[in-house]
Amino acid sequence: MKKITLALICVCLIYFSCLIFISYKHIAPGVFFGALLKACAMPFIILLLILLIFSLIKMYLEKWSIKLEYFLSALISSATIALLIAATIFT
Repeated sequence: MKKITLALICVCLIYFSCLIFISYKHIAPGVFFGALLKACAMPFIILLLILLIFSLIKMYLEKWSIKLEYFLSALISSATIALLIAATIFT
């Protein structure tokens, strides 16, 4: 389960990085592809928040021991959320 959590969080990071890059460079995707990107954004945000909460709960249950997978998952989730907030503010 640890590796799946880390993999899903990395997928979210890559997705949002690509979405921000497309927005920053003013690339106009096609109608279908643009709608697909926008339709997938909200489930990815929900998934990211759920995985962050899951990682923090697992760290709490292990008495905040910094195991590499859960700590790294929480760190990448926090960085992704900070990236989304910064992209929202600066656009």
